[in-house]
Amino acid sequence: MRVAVAMDEVSGVVTFATQSAGCEVAPGLRGRPLLMFHGDADEILPLESSQIVAAMAGVGELVVCEGDGHLLAHSATLISNRLTDWLPAVLGTPTA
Repeated sequence: MRVAVAMDEVSGVVTFATQSAGCEVAPGLRGRPLLMFHGDADEILPLESSQIVAAMAGVGELVVCEGDGHLLAHSATLISNRLTDWLPAVLGTPTA
């Protein structure tokens, strides 16, 4: 989050099991796309951490990975499918 805010060249941000600490700069994304993935069974960071970051940023999409923990080990297909659509749209590249 901090790197994206500091660099205007960043087109968008993808996060995984985001912690809210240190993301106070999220409003600095200034509307740039934000996509977050978080497991609702995360044993380290609660889902609310990503919800807080989304609220601070004021933009973005939070994809809740149902039944998954901190490593999102069971959500590879969900994550891959979502990124397959999201990345080309954000980067302005054609889809395969």
